[in-house]
Amino acid sequence: MRKLCLITMFVLALLGAPACANKNLKPETPKAAALLKANEADTRVLELVHAIDAACGPAPQCQPGSIDTGLAKALVQGCMDVSAVLRRAADGWQTAAKAIWTQLRPRFSGITNPAVQSAFGLVDGLLGGL
Repeated sequence: MRKLCLITMFVLALLGAPACANKNLKPETPKAAALLKANEADTRVLELVHAIDAACGPAPQCQPGSIDTGLAKALVQGCMDVSAVLRRAADGWQTAAKAIWTQLRPRFSGITNPAVQSAFGLVDGLLGGL
């Protein structure tokens, strides 16, 4: 889990700068609009990974009363799969991202951590509506 935490922090650091873009930015083409939406969704997915990691704690096994370690690993891996699709952001990313999210979404049903639920809601709002 510690390795996963380091990877997550590295990815968030790399993608943090684009997330700071001007909110009033108007895309000039449909492709630019799709890229901006993919970037926004990717930022939210990585925030969800961070919330899962924070809920789990720094130890190799998730802290008692949080999330099952196996479930946390599966959720993070699924989120990283969605993130990889979003970063490619070629035509058709919406279909691929939604397909992965549709399979991953039900696994979040038993998680009660408020930070994870909040981050999940943001991702679900972006990817669930594709």
